[in-house]
Amino acid sequence: MLGKLMKYELKAMGRKLLPLYGAVLVLSLIAGVPFNAEGKHSFKATVLLFLLLAVVMVMTVVLVIQRFSRNLLGREGYLVLTLPVSSASHILNKVFSAVIWMALSAAVAFFAMFLLMALTPMHGTLFDGWGFLTGSFYAGGVPVTGDIVGLTAEVVIMILLAFAVFALMIYASISIGHQADSHQGLLSVVAFVVICMIENGINSLLRVSVPSSLVLGSSSIEIDGAMMNQQQMLHAIEKGMGIGILFLAVWCVIFYFITWYLLDCRLNLE
Repeated sequence: MLGKLMKYELKAMGRKLLPLYGAVLVLSLIAGVPFNAEGKHSFKATVLLFLLLAVVMVMTVVLVIQRFSRNLLGREGYLVLTLPVSSASHILNKVFSAVIWMALSAAVAFFAMFLLMALTPMHGTLFDGWGFLTGSFYAGGVPVTGDIVGLTAEVVIMILLAFAVFALMIYASISIGHQADSHQGLLSVVAFVVICMIENGINSLLRVSVPSSLVLGSSSIEIDGAMMNQQQMLHAIEKGMGIGILFLAVWCVIFYFITWYLLDCRLNLE
């Protein structure tokens, strides 16, 4: 049943986001390709591209909010919640769909900037543009090995978990705001701000309390006396990101259970 819910959810959001993605990619090509023999580029197209990228990001967040508040806690909730589906499935459907579309929006933005950079005279070709983005690894003498692959995988997991935490934080805030009979939107915003402050405070305390030796590993690495070599640096970054992934996973669980409890035990529809 979760798959059917996600299929409907992805289509509902895709109808509004996919045309924007197409417009972003077209504008990135127009802005990147010179329009005369002197190699000048369209300044207006570049400005429109950045404005459209901002619209895509804002629209993605707005849809994440609307698809939860209207579909589950608004008037649509009277119909949606009669389906033979648990509250957990509804929440997971919203979270997975939100993560997918936020990741796609970020990927489209990255690819649009890549096209813009790759087609400029400084790089000339798509291949040269890719070399510009990845050249720092080779210039520093870092080989593309399992360490880089593992680090890349950790980065992807961390980004996806960060999207999930953001979506669940929104859902928990909306669920808290809907406990009141009036001014639900305002209370949801207040709840979101308070939750952000609490999360940031706890994260700061945890970062301070985590000993550096846990991240850096061997105490024989002299940070002050000598620079770590590249292999040691990658190892330390991987450990630090692993701890960050753990923190994000814990926040996912916390915000999920807040949302689930309020939907399952203290549901208050408009």
